[in-house]
Amino acid sequence: MKKLASFAVIMFLGHWTPSSQAYQVWMGTHLMQSSVATNLDDWAMTASLLDGVMINRAPHDTNPASNAEWRTILGQVSDTRNTMAPFARSQVTRNTNLVNELAFGAIDAELQRVIGLGNSLGYEVDHLMFHDTRVDDNLYSWTQTEAQHMREWLDTNGHEDINLIWNARNNSQANRDWAANPLVDHVLIEGSAGDFLTNANSKTTLLNWLWTSPNTVGKDVILQIPRSENAMTQYAATRRVAVKLGQELGFENGVQSERLVFLPVTYDDNYAYLPETTSNGASYTNSLSSLALSLLEQRPLFEGRSGVPTNALADSFVRELPLSLLSSVPDGSLRSDKTTGEVSGQGLGFVINSDELNVGQSGSNPAYDRAAVMVFQLPDLGSIENPFQTASFQGFLTQTVTSGSVGGDLYGIARRVAPDILNSDYYGQTDAPDPNAVLLQDDLLVEDMAVNATFLTSATGNAGLVEFLNDQYAGGEGIGDYVFLRLNTDANTTQRWSLNSGDASDDALKPQLIYRAIEGQFLHGDYNRDGVVDAADYTVWRDHLGAPAGTLPNDPHSGTIGADQYNTWRNAFGQSLSATASVENAAVPEPNSLAVLVLLAGCGSLFSRRTSVATND
Repeated sequence: MKKLASFAVIMFLGHWTPSSQAYQVWMGTHLMQSSVATNLDDWAMTASLLDGVMINRAPHDTNPASNAEWRTILGQVSDTRNTMAPFARSQVTRNTNLVNELAFGAIDAELQRVIGLGNSLGYEVDHLMFHDTRVDDNLYSWTQTEAQHMREWLDTNGHEDINLIWNARNNSQANRDWAANPLVDHVLIEGSAGDFLTNANSKTTLLNWLWTSPNTVGKDVILQIPRSENAMTQYAATRRVAVKLGQELGFENGVQSERLVFLPVTYDDNYAYLPETTSNGASYTNSLSSLALSLLEQRPLFEGRSGVPTNALADSFVRELPLSLLSSVPDGSLRSDKTTGEVSGQGLGFVINSDELNVGQSGSNPAYDRAAVMVFQLPDLGSIENPFQTASFQGFLTQTVTSGSVGGDLYGIARRVAPDILNSDYYGQTDAPDPNAVLLQDDLLVEDMAVNATFLTSATGNAGLVEFLNDQYAGGEGIGDYVFLRLNTDANTTQRWSLNSGDASDDALKPQLIYRAIEGQFLHGDYNRDGVVDAADYTVWRDHLGAPAGTLPNDPHSGTIGADQYNTWRNAFGQSLSATASVENAAVPEPNSLAVLVLLAGCGSLFSRRTSVATND
């Protein structure tokens, strides 16, 4: 029976544990309906994973939640360390004459009401989000004096742990001043997904300033996103914002930071909260809980931990994350002397271990043509034909050719046991196909490409990659071997493209194969992958005694190869994947008789099966 790749299953079930550095996801409670309380199973995963909630009891037009149902709703959220309540200036008083000291009494009363409401509904307020509001043509604005009083009241009345958050809706100097104010602990930017995608009201500009300004670098930045305001669904548009933030802020010190908080909310009765998944849990859907769940479960995607995210992945409802293979450090740029044609690079550390790959000319005396060769180790997907279902190649370009009618072609080179690049892997300066490699995509690199940006194979290249990878996997024969992808020129040029190599410090920017695959069946103890647990597998186990974990296929243990693996083989002896190959009636050989069997197997007397096993180099 086929199953999803093991890592994908972990992601699919939402069991990925974020590192200490990871963005947060809160969810708004605006317009909560009664059905959210009576259908708890429909958002149970989201509730268990949320990093925080925003409390807003804006009444729902249809079937609003009662107080008892609110207690049920909020009681389902596992992590209540970040519970935020809004505190609009118009909530305090709408008497425009009550300002500064004259408003202190009204501020105190409203603080007591907001905090008391939380106590009555079973939650504690951790953050107060205060903001200006316009009602009936009147603008109600907070003053420094009023904010100072609010902070002092909280501290005096046992609420010194409540943070103050300023709501900024544009990049005005007033908002920057409030954001930098020492009274303000964190900053919230309220805007549609379209605002952040197009930098409307300079909201993305404000975000970048908050991220780097000396007075705000220690403050969280919360993005409250209530709608898309473009042709996309709120689901797709919000996830595209996450993609854009990787481009704006970077990954390691940007999107991967716990300073960043996504807060999807809705101000619209027509945007459903439920369900969080569809298709028996295989897909997300366009609902608020599903949007939040997708941002939580797919953190590795948007944080760049599994490659640079794309808009296509942001738009997808598929819960299973694609996996990726990173180009390993032995990748490099082979070079051919343009005068003599002599190829070099094999074994040259300064060529192979560089953090940059080059395609095209380097140097002038002599001038070289370079071909970038990238190295990928085939994963263990079990004994199965054609496990790769989708595949694409992704690189990060740092320099481009600008003229010369030249392209960069992507080829696949057959698998080898060792990851070393060979001089014979070089090809270039001609558009004639390489007879010793597989052309995957013609002109993957072209003139005037965007730099400091990712590039991807096309649909044609993706289809070629799937066929190439399945051929190299060969039903499991290629497990642990290395395949090679090469980018080379198809004509002579005096310029070059450059891209990050497998030695780049940021994994998200390394060349990588992004794929989805299915797994074949695994038979624990079948260390030579012939579908039967027999004496030949003992030979493989014996030959790998003391080897590191992961050396043996079909090994369920995580430790060094030893007694655990022997006991697994012993307990499974006689089992098979095929009834025709079964030896279930055979007795388990004891060590004294095993030596005889292994010797005979080595002579070919008893066994003609393949006994080789791929090992990790």
